[in-house]
Amino acid sequence: MEWYYGKNGQQHGPVSMDVIRQLIAGGQLLGQDLAWREGMSQWQPVHSIAELTSHDPTQAPPIQGAPPTTPVPPPTTATPVPPAYSAQPTPFNVQGTPTNPTGSCQSGMASASLVLAIFGLFCGRLIFGILAIVFASIAHGGMRRCGNFEGKGMATAGLIIGIVDVVFAVSFFHHHHMFYRW
Repeated sequence: MEWYYGKNGQQHGPVSMDVIRQLIAGGQLLGQDLAWREGMSQWQPVHSIAELTSHDPTQAPPIQGAPPTTPVPPPTTATPVPPAYSAQPTPFNVQGTPTNPTGSCQSGMASASLVLAIFGLFCGRLIFGILAIVFASIAHGGMRRCGNFEGKGMATAGLIIGIVDVVFAVSFFHHHHMFYRW
């Protein structure tokens, strides 16, 4: 039986089951890398394919790994032809639990940053400005980690307005302090 596998956005194969097992045993093929063989309807993460994850000593060893970063492109030459891959599979963490692939979990942090920054324009410039900067930084970091930048504009606006809040608060304090020294 011939297998195809995807690693770092590149498709490889066809290869035999023995080669797949050697790749898994050697750590070159991880649980979140994708695999396909004739008879399967679509590409699947290696950890979800029973033939590859059996703990039977005559079967493949247990698999560990991190989520794939890009989908596997369709094959260029091979028969049978694996199905074209149109979307990333649901990413899984090391324990096999699905994770949030969209990055939308960061849009709440981005929104909070913008709201705090705008609120800081009207009152409590320093504290709300600092909080806006912190929330925006957390949102940007989370977006970079998951690769989805939904809400990036809000986070960037929150960051800029937060910086303005802090600058105004510091200059006001400095000006106010200088005024009363005379």
